[in-house]
Amino acid sequence: GMWVINMVFMQMAMMFVLSQEDFEPFPVHLVRITEWWKLSRNWETTTVFFLYTFQQFWSAVVFSFGHLFRLPWYKNLVLLFLFVTGFGFLIFLLLSEANVFTRFFHLAYEPVTDREPWSPELPCPAMPRALRWKLFAFIAANLLACALYE
Repeated sequence: GMWVINMVFMQMAMMFVLSQEDFEPFPVHLVRITEWWKLSRNWETTTVFFLYTFQQFWSAVVFSFGHLFRLPWYKNLVLLFLFVTGFGFLIFLLLSEANVFTRFFHLAYEPVTDREPWSPELPCPAMPRALRWKLFAFIAANLLACALYE
C-alpha cells in the first residue's frame, strides 16, 4: 500500500519537474556507462534523491506510530531526535540556496557548465527555488498520504 503511494507520488513529481519550461533533459548519451558518477548534477537526480530520501525517513516514523508492544515515535526520544535532525537537514538542503552542502550532494542548484557531460554549449540550468518549494509541497502531500494510509 505505502509503496504504491510512494511510487505514484514519485511519478507525479517527475512528470511535474520534466514539464517545467526551464527543464533541460540530461544528455545521457554523452556519458560512458563506465563513468556512472557523471550521471548526477541534473534535475532528475535531484528530484529522485529528495523524494526517495524523505520517503525513507518517513517510513521509519509511519511504521512506529505505536503498537501494543512498541512506543510511538514521538515518545521514543532517540528516534524523535534522529527524525527531527534528518528532516531538518533534508529541508535545509531542498530549500536553501546553493552552498557547500548542496555542492557536496551534487544538487542542481546552480548552472553546471564545467562538469561532463555539461558544457558551456550545453549547460544544465539551475533548478529554480520556486520549483523546489513546489517539490516540497509534493513531498508533504506524499508523507501525509502515507500517514493517513497507515
